[in-house]
Amino acid sequence: MLVLTRKPGEEILIGDNITVTILTNSKGKVRVGISAPDDVGIVRSELIEKSETKNTAEKPPQIKRAGTLRPVLTALARA
Repeated sequence: MLVLTRKPGEEILIGDNITVTILTNSKGKVRVGISAPDDVGIVRSELIEKSETKNTAEKPPQIKRAGTLRPVLTALARA
């Protein structure tokens, strides 16, 4: 596991096409934005774990596509 210290606005690059941006860090919580191609699924691990503990016949959790961070970063800049 790679452990890094980042400040809001700083980015981490994964491969050639995935960018993780630190949006905010306050009160013990970190907001992270992820920009990746549409074919890369992004899901929170607790949703997978929760799904595994339920009935296997249930529908799996929806995977949100990363899209772009531009609208998020623009909104943060205006705030």
